[in-house]
Amino acid sequence: MIVWVSGPTGAGKSSMANLFGAFGYALVEERLPKTTFRAFASDPVQHCAPLQEEIMRSRYEAWQGHSKARRVIFDRSLDEDSRVFCRMHHDLGFLNDQQYQRLGDLARSLQSVMPAPDLIIFMCPEKRVLARRVLETAQPEMIVENLDRQLSLYGEWIATRREEVIRIDNSACSLQTLRHLFLGEPIC
Repeated sequence: MIVWVSGPTGAGKSSMANLFGAFGYALVEERLPKTTFRAFASDPVQHCAPLQEEIMRSRYEAWQGHSKARRVIFDRSLDEDSRVFCRMHHDLGFLNDQQYQRLGDLARSLQSVMPAPDLIIFMCPEKRVLARRVLETAQPEMIVENLDRQLSLYGEWIATRREEVIRIDNSACSLQTLRHLFLGEPIC
């Protein structure tokens, strides 16, 4: 079974994907290149295209290490990289038309050899909770400022998906509670 854990920045995707990893799913983690991300945060126009390409290629490479696994969980997908984040960055002027097209082509090319999801788990906490989480994790200001746009693009994206989708509003649920539910770990 192929599962994508999807949702906006700060939604809890990584935490949920790691829980599935504890159940034997091969985990394709999102690898955010720290140096390129810091450069993007300081100069998004100059560093957006290299950052997005590096994220996409690292996601593909991580999947290659698990391509024979029967149960795989993705912490975000190439489709989201392209149709949510690249589109948002294009709309904001961080990607020009040529860069946007090239990144979309790259995402489609890489995704064409990867499995489609059987299930999408869409993490969607309330906006106020999401905004607090984004601030608590010290995300760049541009992410905080454009959270509404990201949420809007996610709404459009998830509406186009034909796979089965579970929507989880984890606004009032802690990671510790989920770990207790799934793994039997004590709640601290």
